[in-house]
Amino acid sequence: MTDNELLEKRLEILEQVNRISRFCLCDNTNTKQSCEHCEKMKSLGDQLLKLIKPRKIIKADGSVTEGVMIERRKRSKPKEFTIEEYVLARIKGFTDTQFASTVSMGSRTFVRWKSNNLKEINRMKKKLKVK
Repeated sequence: MTDNELLEKRLEILEQVNRISRFCLCDNTNTKQSCEHCEKMKSLGDQLLKLIKPRKIIKADGSVTEGVMIERRKRSKPKEFTIEEYVLARIKGFTDTQFASTVSMGSRTFVRWKSNNLKEINRMKKKLKVK
């Protein structure tokens, strides 16, 4: 591709990003859970990064090296689990932080999940301790 073609392609992508950003109201582009508009903008951003030429890096000694394209790190999604699995793990002696790390969930997210499901957790604890 020539420089003009690359420029046109970059401008097209930027126009798409501008169009999509008008519909996005969440501003959650850096969180794990984001809306469909943010997901589209992420993929457009990745396309844009591929079109940008790596810049040359000038070191302190005067030597010039080619820049390296930076890849986005893939986020691991938390494993899905049931309340029963959580209660069984607690009975076996797992702490909340240990359980959260085994299901690849952040501590704050886990605390939020636990507070939302507290009644069901207590019901399940009583049910499993009787057995």
